[in-house]
This record gives sequence, C-alpha cells and structure tokens, in this order.
Amino acid sequence: MIDLVQKNKNKSISKYLKIPILLCKNHFEKNPDEFVVSTSKKWKYIAIPTPKGDCSCHICTESLNEPGPFFREGDFKGKDLRYANFRHGNLANSDFSGSDLRHSDLSNANFANSDFSGANLSKSNCYNANFRYANLRDSNLTETNFYNANLYDVNLRHAKIIKTSFRYANLANSTLNGAKIKDAIFSTAFTENCHGLKISD
Repeated sequence: MIDLVQKNKNKSISKYLKIPILLCKNHFEKNPDEFVVSTSKKWKYIAIPTPKGDCSCHICTESLNEPGPFFREGDFKGKDLRYANFRHGNLANSDFSGSDLRHSDLSNANFANSDFSGANLSKSNCYNANFRYANLRDSNLTETNFYNANLYDVNLRHAKIIKTSFRYANLANSTLNGAKIKDAIFSTAFTENCHGLKISD
C-alpha cells in the first residue's frame, strides 16, 4: 500500500478532502507530514498522519484506500468527492450541500439528517444507505442506485430523478414536489404517504 502514498511536492492539493489517518509509531516517523492517497477508484484524499502508538495502522494493513471514515457532522460543502469511498461510514448530520459525489460509493453508510441540497450524486452507489430525514432538495440523482436505501421523510423537492433506482427503498413520508422524474424505478419501493410522486414522460 506504500505505493499509493504520494508526497506533496510542488503540487496544489487544496481541492482534496483531508482525513485524519492513525499511523503506528514506525509509519508515523516515516510519514510525519500530510500526503496524498490515490485509491483504486480514482478518488484522492489528503491523509493527515495521527500517531497511534505501537498498534498496527492503515499502512500496516494496506487499507489506506478504504479509510473507513467516521465523519459525523462533517463539513463537505462544495467539495469535489467524485469516486469517493464512504462505504460503511457514519456521516450523520453532515453538510454535503453543493458537493460533487458522482460515481461515489455511499453504500451501507449513515447519512441521517445530512444536507445534500444541490449536490450531484449521479451514478453514485447508495445501496442500503441511511438517508433518513436528509435534505436532497435540488440534487442531481441521475442513474443513482438507492436499492434498499432508507429515504424516510427525505426532502426530494426539485431533485433531478432520471433513471434512478429506488428498488426496495423506503420512501415513506418523503416529499418529491417539483422533482423532475423520468424513467426512474419505483417498483417494490415503499411509498406510503409519499408526497408529489408524479412520473413525467
């Protein structure tokens, strides 16, 4: 996994997301400064080395490409998060408004009460993710996969919902007034008390 580490030399990396990464004593001494990690799915982030002691770390276990983030109440507003891997992460109450999440992996993650207003989630994988009470107003959900996702009481007003899959998703009490819906899949979705669900040609 060491080959994934790119030292920041004469290159602007301000656009990348910064993630604290726990490192053992040996790897912390070798990597005391921030460095860029290129994951296997085209996403890059800045690792902030944090001492962990003598225990094994992300470099020891070759898991830098899946940092397993716990970003509860995180600020990702307007960030470029294309191809990001937030799988199994806890990001409840986080701000993703206006962020670019195209092709990202959000499967099995917790985004309860998070703000995705104006965000671009097209072609992202939200399988089995929890978006309960989230704000997805004005978001782009083109070809997004919400299979088995929890979208209870979600705000989807004016969202772009084209070729989006909601198979087995829970859309109860959600609001879709003004949403642009075309060729989306709602079969097997739970839509009790779902407001404004109108399919356009």
